[in-house]
Amino acid sequence: MRIIAVLCLMMYSFVSLSQMNLVPNPSFEKLSSKPKTVGELNKAIPWVSPTAGTADVFYKGAKDPLIGTPDNQLGSQMARTGENYAGAIFFKNKDDNSREYIQVELIQELEADEVYCFDMYVSLAELSKYAIDRIGVYFSDKKISFNNWAPIAVKPQIENGEKRIISNTDEWTLVCGQYKANGGEKFITIGNFYPNIETNVEKVKKPSTIKGNQTEYAYYYIDDVALYNTDSVEGNCACEKRLTAGGNRMNYVYSKVTVEEQKEEEKVVTSPRQLINNKKILFEKNSDVPTQKSFMEIDWMQKLLTDNPDLKVEIIGWVDIDEAKSNPNLGEKRAFKIKEQLVSKGLSAERFTVVKAPLPELPVPPPAPAPAVKDTAKAKAPTAGTKPAAAAPANQTKPAPSATKQPASKDKKPATTSSVPAIDENEVKKQEQRKVTFKVIKDSN
Repeated sequence: MRIIAVLCLMMYSFVSLSQMNLVPNPSFEKLSSKPKTVGELNKAIPWVSPTAGTADVFYKGAKDPLIGTPDNQLGSQMARTGENYAGAIFFKNKDDNSREYIQVELIQELEADEVYCFDMYVSLAELSKYAIDRIGVYFSDKKISFNNWAPIAVKPQIENGEKRIISNTDEWTLVCGQYKANGGEKFITIGNFYPNIETNVEKVKKPSTIKGNQTEYAYYYIDDVALYNTDSVEGNCACEKRLTAGGNRMNYVYSKVTVEEQKEEEKVVTSPRQLINNKKILFEKNSDVPTQKSFMEIDWMQKLLTDNPDLKVEIIGWVDIDEAKSNPNLGEKRAFKIKEQLVSKGLSAERFTVVKAPLPELPVPPPAPAPAVKDTAKAKAPTAGTKPAAAAPANQTKPAPSATKQPASKDKKPATTSSVPAIDENEVKKQEQRKVTFKVIKDSN
């Protein structure tokens, strides 16, 4: 009898181990202390924000209504499990590629060639103006850490399918996929790893029951993050069956992302050469000072070049069409400025070559209209002789139409303001011209 009891206990222990969630604090219930305001995800130990964008933890009974549950600064949502959940910015509108991520160290390292099931639940916050598709998870053997808000330049091994936008604000959406480990993976990082240009976006309406103004974000609540060995689910993740409850299918790949193992199109996405060649830093008008948003891009570039020490890069300075007239050498000064900043961050000056970009072509002025000499002559011809009697009545008729035209000219003033958007569009184009770009001229390949 005692032997049977021991065997049952051993069997129970084995089953429990195989079904163990490798994600600690999966629903963010365990807090080291009560968060006081936004940006304190790190109090949901051992979760952290791996970049300068600090994610949030929401909990019931918070003194600050910004981080309460179910109601908070970005909407209202009941926790799927317990009373807490996390939240992060996965997209910001326009050219601002700001991102927030959440990261955690797994309970144990993943074993080589073992297949694991990953799933989590997300919900779009009601005051988000946008919803996106590409929400993914990246497995790594080392902790990721960046001191900027830029997208993390890696390819997530599991990601929500492209163009499968998650816009449900009422319920939690399941995202589910499976991953074959290389072995040694110890960390997972969750977020949107793509720049805005590669993220599909959908504009959403604010629910009538929610007060407040919409943000320029796609902000998602996150709950119930889980990672299991597939032995516990009979060799597969059963995503199709579970997704019938309103989940969103996640694509999966069976390898850690490396250049050797990727498809050709994936190489373009993750190649350091391509990432550097696509990077640009914008500048203030008539200045060699980068815009405030571009400072994070400099940090991103420094990190990427530090991680790829064999790369040598051309730094190319550009000017807009107005600056080409007044200060044609400003582009070169901008390039030198970026070189100085990268060198000050510990990179070798020998890795950089400064290049002055071609000046933009100045517009050819339109030909001046031909002077109306002939018309003037015709007008003077009759005055050489006796003035016709009809001339006086003709002049007398002019005041009447001019009186009617005066108010008409006032009515036309608003029409002239409609030209302002066109001017703004030209200014936006000029802003895009005030930049520094990069080109890899040597690598290890």
